[in-house]
Amino acid sequence: MIDKIGSIANISNISNITSIKNMGNNKISTVQQKSEFDNLLGNAVKDIVESEKTNAENLSKLASGNLDNINETLIGIVESDLTIQYTMQIRNKIVEAYKEIMGMQI
Repeated sequence: MIDKIGSIANISNISNITSIKNMGNNKISTVQQKSEFDNLLGNAVKDIVESEKTNAENLSKLASGNLDNINETLIGIVESDLTIQYTMQIRNKIVEAYKEIMGMQI
């Protein structure tokens, strides 16, 4: 009977080992999530820069009279403006969250 109780205690140790292994996997997934966030943010900035370049080219074509479709140029300008406003709001939220975290007392 005592041997059976000892084997049950060993089973609980096995579940503790499994939870320790899972903790290691969580660290890896956190690093992967950080990398994915970096990629997402980097791609968003690249898209904004590319959009601004395209709009600048279209505006110069418009000024020189070489652009046939004014509507697409105006839509592109409005999209760029909205994208920049959206990006600034995201930046503001990140800064606000950072300040809040830094103000926390441990």
